[in-house]
Amino acid sequence: MCTIIGLDVLKASAKLSVAVDGKATYDGDITLDAIGFPSLKSIIQSYGGAEVVFEATGVYSRRLEKYLIDNKYSVSHT
Repeated sequence: MCTIIGLDVLKASAKLSVAVDGKATYDGDITLDAIGFPSLKSIIQSYGGAEVVFEATGVYSRRLEKYLIDNKYSVSHT
């Protein structure tokens, strides 16, 4: 089973989509703060782990990238 979480990073939030074996299973939004990061962690854990993919958008995505790396999640960005 291949699970990928894609994030479209905005200034203070991100649009989130989850695909399992190429099929979309979840769409939602998170904030990029102490409230949103635990939500993201819960989503990742609910799928038994996932690769997280997002576009590196400079200062907007740095906080997200640091959180993911600090928590040892698989991260890819374009």
